[in-house]
Amino acid sequence: MKKKTGSCSASWIVLALFFLTGCTTYRVVQIGPGVTENNIVSPFYGMTRNNVLIPEYVLDEYGNYPTTEEEAEKRFRLQRFKVEPLIKEKYDLPPAFPNQVPQYFLGLGFALVSPIALPIQWLGESSSPTPKKRSFSKIASDYYSSSFSSAVYEKPRIRERIDYFY
Repeated sequence: MKKKTGSCSASWIVLALFFLTGCTTYRVVQIGPGVTENNIVSPFYGMTRNNVLIPEYVLDEYGNYPTTEEEAEKRFRLQRFKVEPLIKEKYDLPPAFPNQVPQYFLGLGFALVSPIALPIQWLGESSSPTPKKRSFSKIASDYYSSSFSSAVYEKPRIRERIDYFY
């Protein structure tokens, strides 16, 4: 009997391409501490598109960043479609496909080692002297969210405009 390995491998390739041709990813990230209007040091949050920080998604009318993740998501939902044409004009953004491929394989690698890594991380955290400990489900949730969407982001590259004056 002959095995049909060609169609099986082709279906795996099609399935991988289906998952790799993902859409653009948006994520709230902490961009660092800042000083609020009341002179209080507080974390500020921004929105990334394919791991590129886009300030226009979350800035208010005074140019202030939000101080909570919920506020950043709310501003993003309200301003996304208004500022999208401006962002495409202003920034040189990477396409979604090349951004998703390395992230997919990195996440796949983390998923393969998770049966070993998660119990070790849980045991290490449960035996630590800190009073606030996370549950195993919270550890697993944080592990998978950080493995499939890294916390690293880039600054956007501004398109250069050349005006010729005669």
